[in-house]
Amino acid sequence: MKYLPYEKVSYTTHLSQEQIAKRLNQITEPKKIFRWKGIFASSNHATFEGRVDINSFKINRIMHHKMGFLPLIEGNLQNEELGNKTKIHITMRISNFVLAYLLIWLSWMIIIILPNSFINTRLDNTSRIFILVALVVFYVISMVKFNQEVSNSKEKLKEILTLN
Repeated sequence: MKYLPYEKVSYTTHLSQEQIAKRLNQITEPKKIFRWKGIFASSNHATFEGRVDINSFKINRIMHHKMGFLPLIEGNLQNEELGNKTKIHITMRISNFVLAYLLIWLSWMIIIILPNSFINTRLDNTSRIFILVALVVFYVISMVKFNQEVSNSKEKLKEILTLN
């Protein structure tokens, strides 16, 4: 398991930059500010949403449910000098909004709640341990969910770009 919500990976494919961009465009729709979820959701949509250019892309998977830990996938395409191959450099990370939320929540826990639990003499050690455990559990769940979504996204990209 990775310890930060960030991953870099590179792939090499026999496809040209144009072919990769075409394949990605076929399964990517423009980013929508607001997407219906639940019973009002349309099932007729692409796999990803975002932007695809001839030498780069910035996409994320479209989900029917709320998932804050979906990776934002940024990629650069680079022709290799030897052979007819293209190198795909991909960075996956959480969105800036989710990162800001996590930092604010963790800062609040670390700066306000945790010190007050040690200052407050009415709290017993069990309460202090509970707060520390809550922090650790929150971190572990966040990282597990993010890493699951990274694995799912990598498999989807490999399938699309025939890298299997």
